[in-house]
Amino acid sequence: MSLAEQDAGMAAASVFLNMVMFAIGCWRCIPHVRNPPPVVEQRLIWRDCETRNLRRGTFRRALRMEKHSFDNLANVVGPSVSADSAMAKLRGGPTTPELCVFCAVRHFAGGSCLDIVDICGVSVPSFCRVMWRTSRATSRCSALDIKWPKTLQDVFSGASGFVSVGTNGATNNCVGAVDGCLLRIATKSIKL
Repeated sequence: MSLAEQDAGMAAASVFLNMVMFAIGCWRCIPHVRNPPPVVEQRLIWRDCETRNLRRGTFRRALRMEKHSFDNLANVVGPSVSADSAMAKLRGGPTTPELCVFCAVRHFAGGSCLDIVDICGVSVPSFCRVMWRTSRATSRCSALDIKWPKTLQDVFSGASGFVSVGTNGATNNCVGAVDGCLLRIATKSIKL
């Protein structure tokens, strides 16, 4: 190896070493963002919230369902969404099945994630876990399956139920409806 090649190699090594030292110096000068300290909040006490909303008359408006329907849903889905009580003590209390169902139903009824997190005393990641866990439990629950009419008598019974709640037989020959779907229909004109 010639002397010129050795000098070129030493210069390259020196430039590389200076770049590494510069990067380390820059890294030390950058202020590092530390995670904020954990916030432990008290979970919402469901019975107090339930009583307060029933007294105000806002339960049905907030959840878009009657209390007995909410209680039935919480009883059916509850065993699948219950939390570990030992771990819950470290985090402000357990996320009860009613609280899980409340978070999911309120969110699906149009409530903001941030408002629900604030009301329930849970973190945003906990809210997301509760939402997914409750949604999965609800979709997997066989007690909540849609039961389509199987016999001719069931079909006629379902159709007569729709006729009884409609106006002048406008929903004739209908045996079921799915919420959230708007269909164009032709109805009889009603002369008043």
